[in-house]
Amino acid sequence: MGVTAAELALGKALGHTPTIQWPIKLTATMPFHIGVAALVFVSPHILDPADDVAQFGIYPLPQSDKQAADHFPELHGPPYDGAHLVAWIRPPELDREYSIMFTCTGMMESTFVLDSSDSGQETKTVPGIPHPGGSEASLEIPAALSASEHKWYWFSLSSAGFWKLSSCEVSLLPV
Repeated sequence: MGVTAAELALGKALGHTPTIQWPIKLTATMPFHIGVAALVFVSPHILDPADDVAQFGIYPLPQSDKQAADHFPELHGPPYDGAHLVAWIRPPELDREYSIMFTCTGMMESTFVLDSSDSGQETKTVPGIPHPGGSEASLEIPAALSASEHKWYWFSLSSAGFWKLSSCEVSLLPV
C-alpha cells in the first residue's frame, strides 16, 4: 500500500520549522506570535486595541483645570498596585542573540523598572523636565536575550507613574 499525497504533505509540514518574519512586533492589538512571544497586561487602566495602546495609570489633569478635576477625580491616579507588563519570549533558535525593545510613553523624569528571568533588574528614566500638569515623553527600553535553552523567558516592565506601552519588538540578531 502506498503513501498518499496528504500523508507526504503532512510529513513535510511537520518536519519543517516555520519561517518567522523578523522583527516580531507585539502590541495591544496583536499581543502574541504563536509559540514565540506574548504580552500579558497585568492590571492596566486601559487596554485599547482601537488605538493600539495599553495605559497604566490615568493621565493627571492640570491643577488649572479645577472643574474637570472636581468631576473626574479618578483621572489623577497612578497605576494600580502591582500593575505591569510581562513579555514572554520563547526563542525558536538556540545559541542566538535576541533584542527586545519596549516602546513606551511616560511622564518626564519618571522611572521604569525592567526585570527579567535571566538578567536581573534595570532602571531607565524618562528624559526631560516635568512641567505643571504633566508632560509625556517617548522612551525605548532595550533588553537582550541569549538563548541557551528552548524555554520561555520573561521580561516584566513597570513604572510608579502614568505610562503607555506602544509596542514590544523582538528581533533575531545577525550571527
